[in-house]
Amino acid sequence: HGEFTAFDLKATGFVKAGKNTLAIRVLSDLGPRATNGIIKEADHPYGCQWWIATYRGGITESIDLVINRNAAFESIRTTPRVDDGVLEVDWKASEALDGCELEAVIVDAVKGGDFGKTKLTAQGDAGTLKIPVAKTIQLWEIGDAHLYYVNLIAKKDGKEIASGVSRFGWRKVEVKNGGFYLNNRRRFLFGANINSIDYLHYGDPSKPAMLERMETDEKIEAKIDDFFTHALGAGTVIARTAHQPISERVLSAADEYGYMILYESGWCFSSKLKFPEFRDNSLVEIRDMLEIAYRHPSVCAWSLG
Repeated sequence: HGEFTAFDLKATGFVKAGKNTLAIRVLSDLGPRATNGIIKEADHPYGCQWWIATYRGGITESIDLVINRNAAFESIRTTPRVDDGVLEVDWKASEALDGCELEAVIVDAVKGGDFGKTKLTAQGDAGTLKIPVAKTIQLWEIGDAHLYYVNLIAKKDGKEIASGVSRFGWRKVEVKNGGFYLNNRRRFLFGANINSIDYLHYGDPSKPAMLERMETDEKIEAKIDDFFTHALGAGTVIARTAHQPISERVLSAADEYGYMILYESGWCFSSKLKFPEFRDNSLVEIRDMLEIAYRHPSVCAWSLG
């Protein structure tokens, strides 16, 4: 997996009864820089590469250890079919849910309330369900973000065996007739760059000289609020994540502010590529980007680098 996107690692097959030590190995390098006048081939995306400090070395986001004793939903992808009044939900579980009752309910992220529900009998470990949406559901708009949750529950013999939730916005994005449309209205993409490296944890808390410069949660949250407040105030509507995928906390804030994101991959400045390694490593990151983007209505456009 790459360094820019969240991902899951399954440890089930490696743990044994009793005490276990789980370790994560982080590999880092200084990029395809010139050595003795020779630029090496890049075998994975490096992101912005503006200067040497922009090469990451370590873990810059939080890590969670999740223990599932039963089945679990590994993926819940929502696709609003606004014109049809239907929310399409693609789900994938950790194991087959044959014969289980699958129930999906849409609720307002702030006020609660039922905005649509459906039930069906599941087969296999993945599937798609469609939820008719109440006419009172509100659109996700620029500067006016209405958000909803879809709650997914699997039951067997009346007992809950798996559950999951995903937040979404009720919105429609199209490119047609040479224009960009949000919710059937043409929008001019007056935007800005948002530098992805500015919203990561870095610094060593064990070194007193670095404590003042260290990026804490509080500092990062303040920078995020400051960016979107000023961006909307300036009349912009979209930000490009230059030049790599940005922290998911920024995407969540964009969802809540009602601000569009052009989600950019980490291929930047590297023109000498090693194949098939670069291709294969890039595709892993793009798959992770896709999974993340399904959770964020703010992601309305893409850049491959």
